[in-house]
Amino acid sequence: MDRNKDHPAFAPLYFPTELHRKAALIKDMKYFFGENWEEQVKCSEAAQKYVDRIHYVGQNEPELL
Repeated sequence: MDRNKDHPAFAPLYFPTELHRKAALIKDMKYFFGENWEEQVKCSEAAQKYVDRIHYVGQNEPELL
């Protein structure tokens, strides 16, 4: 998101306060799965493909975001 914050097509959608939720999500994962949640919880193959596609689009075609 930060990488594309000035892109004309993405800038109107850039709400860093509302969308930067990584810290809150990590806190939730620790609560539900414990401190070693990263070793316990794995993405499904489909979820990983989705994440990979979002990363690709963000780096190469941000107007699609």
